[in-house]
Amino acid sequence: MSEEDLSRMLDLVAKIPDHIEESWRKMKQSKMPALGKKGALIICGMGGSAMAGRMLRDLIRQEASVPIFLESSYSLPAFADKNTPVICISYSGDTEEVLECFQNALLRGCPTVAITAGGRLAREAEKYGVPAVVIQGGIPPRAALGLILTPLLYLVSTWRLYQVSDEDIESAARRARKLVEKNSISGDATASRSLQLAKRLYGKTPLIYSGHGLLASAAYRWKCQFNENSKSMAFANNFPELGHNEIMGWDSPERLRADYFLILLRDAEDHPRVQRGMEIMHKTLEPLASGAVLIDSEGDPGRSGRLARLLSIVLLGDFTSVYLAVEYGKDPTPIERIDRLKEELKMEVRGRDSISGLPRMIEVTSSEITQAIQLPLQMIIGVVKGVLEETPPELASDIIDKGIVLAGGTSLLRGIDKLLTQVTGVACHIAEDPLLCVVRGTGVALENLDVYKRSIARK
Repeated sequence: MSEEDLSRMLDLVAKIPDHIEESWRKMKQSKMPALGKKGALIICGMGGSAMAGRMLRDLIRQEASVPIFLESSYSLPAFADKNTPVICISYSGDTEEVLECFQNALLRGCPTVAITAGGRLAREAEKYGVPAVVIQGGIPPRAALGLILTPLLYLVSTWRLYQVSDEDIESAARRARKLVEKNSISGDATASRSLQLAKRLYGKTPLIYSGHGLLASAAYRWKCQFNENSKSMAFANNFPELGHNEIMGWDSPERLRADYFLILLRDAEDHPRVQRGMEIMHKTLEPLASGAVLIDSEGDPGRSGRLARLLSIVLLGDFTSVYLAVEYGKDPTPIERIDRLKEELKMEVRGRDSISGLPRMIEVTSSEITQAIQLPLQMIIGVVKGVLEETPPELASDIIDKGIVLAGGTSLLRGIDKLLTQVTGVACHIAEDPLLCVVRGTGVALENLDVYKRSIARK
């Protein structure tokens, strides 16, 4: 086992229950800001850092007092404002999408909290006085699930969006440890459900189905862990939606579905029709697949056992993905293709160093560019708002009807039209040829210099 799992990913999976309990104790000693007016909660994150947000949403969706939105792109949704709390999660602290959302949140005055192990997000949070939960670093983000999920649970409980008690945490961690004991490499291999499932999955493509409730995020976690740990293709979908479309894909030619292995994840609180649908699908699709298994979550029924049941499925998937990696002779930890993609997304910029005066070439990311232009962007927003406030009513109605047209080099900044639309409430459009528009406008002004002077004088 140690020959393949060189970075000991299996040990990191086994530590998730410890991470949860330790993080809960630390959070209880911290001072997090209270919320004023409570709007929808936005959680920003990518990849392994975002997984805890998905789990939180599914865990509390039945009882949360506000809706939870997950943002995995470069900007916040249009509704985000000073009454919209935002949690930015980046384990490394250098995730460019999260850094841009962080700056976006500051621009809009959103109450913001950062969760990170360091990096630029920690530095930016300190710079702007944003509360930050700094967690243990040095492990892959996907292995830091307990370190990230627990601060989220503490925050929503502190903000009275969903109540989480010490007993909830202790009970979930206790049950999770029992599952770790059953599935660890030192245990009985024949009793390890994850090890036996990994052997069945060798050479197959997992299709993971769950209900659209507590285990939706767990199904997606299984998919991602098979991708990253096992270096295997995998796909996930949810009931009841898949019963309206994907189910027909099983009528494809046998050669296309021969290697599919169906994994059905079921929870006691899934809708009765969903549970029945899973039983039917297990029975009818197993002959069409290379194999099928129906897995029930483990834990007390009802609200008190929700966190434990969710973790029981997540941990089973994590162990299975690591054992499958070993079956393939792969080290679960390295993610070379992801690292290569991030590296290639960097851009080389050449110019003169303002300090030394010498030519210099540096690599920058989009998040660094976003940070550098924050002040000019704020000035642009202020000027646009000022012009709109001073515009006569008869012209203002035309602007509202037809919108604002952006021209010039700055209009080519990605997303500036959306940003101005969000902060002004007026639709903004980029001109068809923004650079040429400036040249043409200058030419018209020069050809009609007297008219242009009179218009300036009137102002």
